[in-house]
Amino acid sequence: MSAEAGWGGAMARGRNWLWLAVVLLAAVQLWRDPSDWAVRVFAMVASVSLLVLIVLAVQYVETRTQRPRKSYLRWAFAVAVLGLVLVAMPLALGAGISIGLMLWAGFAVVGLVWVYFYERTEPL
Repeated sequence: MSAEAGWGGAMARGRNWLWLAVVLLAAVQLWRDPSDWAVRVFAMVASVSLLVLIVLAVQYVETRTQRPRKSYLRWAFAVAVLGLVLVAMPLALGAGISIGLMLWAGFAVVGLVWVYFYERTEPL
């Protein structure tokens, strides 16, 4: 048995525990507050589905792409996650997004400049 097969088995077990935790968390949330359960279930399913799609996309980038494309795709994922944290979450909470939008744009530009110069200077 190779080390990769053992690592894959550990990853599969970890994924199973993660799914079990998500299901238990959803069940506890619905048990504590059953009002508007359809909206809550839809929101939970949508958010978990989005996370699963992001994880599958990251896994695809990490296993199937090569530099320099891999570096730019990593940057794109980082910008998307920062956008969720700095712009979408405050917007969903009803807060102002001007500071978050400026931070997000600044981090995106600085990250792109860093990736561009990293790919120009580092050997493949």
